Amino acid sequence: MRHGKSGWDLPCSDFDRPLAKRGKEESKLMGSHLSQLKLFPDFVRCSSAKRTQETFEYLCSDWSHDFNIEYLENLYHAPSDELIRVARACPDESECQIIIAHNPGMGQIQLDLKLSLDGHMPTAACIVLKLDIKKWDDFELKSIQTHSILKPSELFR
Repeated sequence: MRHGKSGWDLPCSDFDRPLAKRGKEESKLMGSHLSQLKLFPDFVRCSSAKRTQETFEYLCSDWSHDFNIEYLENLYHAPSDELIRVARACPDESECQIIIAHNPGMGQIQLDLKLSLDGHMPTAACIVLKLDIKKWDDFELKSIQTHSILKPSELFR
């Protein structure tokens, strides 16, 4: 998942930029939609940037299931191969994971899966993958059975 729309009102570093009101609303709505789809991540990896942490806070605000979370600096503007490496490092007892990160890595995965022609992943969008693997370390793009992208603009407007 890409972080929600960030605010540009405050003078701060890119890493410390918070979510805008729209980013908060879309992140919360995406969390509700994932629940409606019965997608309950039990393992979360989140970039340690402020906007991704806030995205997760709003995303999970209505979740009632248990989950573990790790905030990782290496997800800040990580390339797609790093995102895949992080996904492969998920504990095998986890059945569903979510990674909250940034473009350009998220956009590159979108291109690799042919979900986009330009590699721009919208804010608060979530790529959903169904994998045919026994353990997370086996994950690679060719192990994907089905995939889709959930975009706030298509789900909620």
